[in-house]
Amino acid sequence: MSDDDLSVKNEDLLLSSAFIDDAVKRADIRTLYAFFDTLREVPERVTQPLMGEIRLRWWYEAVEEIMAGVPVRYHPLSAALEDIFGRYPLDGQILLDLIEGQMVLLDKQPLNHKDALTLADRSEVLLARIAAQVLDPNVDAATLAEPARYYALARLHAGQMIAPPAPLFKALREEATAAFQKIPPSLVPLITHTALAETYAAQKHNGPLMRRLKVFWAFLRARL
Repeated sequence: MSDDDLSVKNEDLLLSSAFIDDAVKRADIRTLYAFFDTLREVPERVTQPLMGEIRLRWWYEAVEEIMAGVPVRYHPLSAALEDIFGRYPLDGQILLDLIEGQMVLLDKQPLNHKDALTLADRSEVLLARIAAQVLDPNVDAATLAEPARYYALARLHAGQMIAPPAPLFKALREEATAAFQKIPPSLVPLITHTALAETYAAQKHNGPLMRRLKVFWAFLRARL
């Protein structure tokens, strides 16, 4: 199994997940993050939408095989996901919806605000939900949605995938800040990277030390 196939490319998620005490759960959640990274790389690596759709469909069918308990097509990540499903009572439909949610990126066109919000809800929000099922399935993960949505929109803006939505960001930040204070303590490590959203929204750049400090401070205070 290649370490590169299971590595998390998004350094923000690595910073947040470092606060997860349980080493096994931390590794499993990072596998989910690596899976999301793999999905997000598909539109970047293909030149034709059809080729991207074929790749995403491959992953969709792999997850369906895991859910059905039948032999699963091999990839280091599909094998790792199969192991995770064997350890936790995960809702596989979340992963299927996550895969389908990336289809909109295959056209490589800027998104309007409505489509960007839909993408966020079918991407970072779903990722946070399934990660919560690993970390602590006994608590309500609903409060993760607003911070995850704010972070997702800010990242899209930083990547010039949406037009500057200043009023929208203000509303999203207010919602995220209010929700953050209600997040169950056990789930805080899944969302502290949201502290970097304001930087992305302003299209600014922080060095590695400042990024670590922002995420650590959010974790310490359990608020944005």
